[in-house]
Amino acid sequence: MGETIDFKEVFRLIRRRAFIILFVGILGALASGVVTYYVIEPTYESSTQLLINRTSAGEEEENSAAEISQLQADLAMMRSYQVMITSPVVLDKVITELGLSVSPEELAEQVTVSSEAESQIIQITVEDDKVEQSVKLANTIAGTFQSEVVSLMNVDNVNIMTESTVNGSEEIETNVLLSILLAFVGGIVAGTILVFIVEYFDRTVKNEKEAEQLLDLPVLVTIDTIDKKNRLFRKLQKDDHSLVSPVKGRGTKSVETQERAN
Repeated sequence: MGETIDFKEVFRLIRRRAFIILFVGILGALASGVVTYYVIEPTYESSTQLLINRTSAGEEEENSAAEISQLQADLAMMRSYQVMITSPVVLDKVITELGLSVSPEELAEQVTVSSEAESQIIQITVEDDKVEQSVKLANTIAGTFQSEVVSLMNVDNVNIMTESTVNGSEEIETNVLLSILLAFVGGIVAGTILVFIVEYFDRTVKNEKEAEQLLDLPVLVTIDTIDKKNRLFRKLQKDDHSLVSPVKGRGTKSVETQERAN
């Protein structure tokens, strides 16, 4: 029974403070829209593709066992190459060549390396808030990786198939509607929490029921709020009654007239 009463009080509080909750939600949505449109810079992504040549088996090894072994070697090589592209070995040289003021770890967060299953193509995708910089990064990473494979693995099997260009770059679209919706929901939650906090620290007694609960005593009398205008009117009315009193059969006479008559 106690829990039901508590839930009812919660719903009453939310209904009573619904304007504040909605105001905070709308304010959050408006702030999200302004930030998304005018503050957050657009992000661009540029891609370059590498073709990895596979070594062919000799005629004497062309059997099923050799093919399986070669396939496993190719898969291991592709995985190694993908890890190598975002390693400090490659990215340190890219940072030095382009004069960047970021760490290899920070640059690696901008780079995505992908490859389709059983494909000889590795795609390097770079994100940046400047389209020219994203193009430059993608092409420099590809060229540096191609050179490092030769020097580190003594294998010259990496060819740049397609280079990144400004025209081929794409702007990553921000889902503005989703951002505004999430901000509105977040504002509603924040507004509700704010209302509960204010209510928690508000120690005033708001109604008879709350007074009964706090004092554990029945309420016998309630006094309405009297504003200044009502008090002035009642005072004038009281003064008027003290000066004028009804006289039966003769309308009204002043108190002073009645005293003289006596």
